[in-house]
Amino acid sequence: MLRKMSMLLSIVALSILSVEAATVSGVVKEGDSTGAAVDSAIVTLTATGTGGVTLRDTTDATGAYSFSSVSIGTRQIRAAKTGYNTMAQSTINIADSTATYTRDLYLVPIVYGSITGTVT
Repeated sequence: MLRKMSMLLSIVALSILSVEAATVSGVVKEGDSTGAAVDSAIVTLTATGTGGVTLRDTTDATGAYSFSSVSIGTRQIRAAKTGYNTMAQSTINIADSTATYTRDLYLVPIVYGSITGTVT
């Protein structure tokens, strides 16, 4: 009996360790003519639907981000950084738990201008 229990626990442990999950990665770039990498942007990946889990990453110096262990389902991805308009792309459908999905995101810098006129 003890031997059967030990074998069952080993099988369960192996099946838990072999669960595969997708990876979502990409680069956050400026959405202007420069296309420069945006470092320190906050990227979130949220499971859609009730009670969706949100994963969070911060881009590195090259604008790169990565989420591992992403389960199958629809996700919303969002990038934000002070000084830029927020960008969201809501149609990432994770259909293959062994795949790597690449999504480059673009943030448009906010242009601060001056207002001129005459007040009378």
